[in-house]
Amino acid sequence: MSIPLSFAALYGIGSLLLTVHSISIQDTVFMLLNAFATLIAIVNVYFILFPAKEKTKRKKRKR
Repeated sequence: MSIPLSFAALYGIGSLLLTVHSISIQDTVFMLLNAFATLIAIVNVYFILFPAKEKTKRKKRKR
């Protein structure tokens, strides 16, 4: 089950804006937490846009 693209994009934009705000007020903990949230949102958007391909099962070779 995947989250909707619109939610992931909105979450990413919001956390990015909070990261910028935390940089402007020079709050290190706030900046790190929101930078991590932004990274997670970017990864979520990537996997929504480019889903992982299913691995095909290899046939065992007889020796």
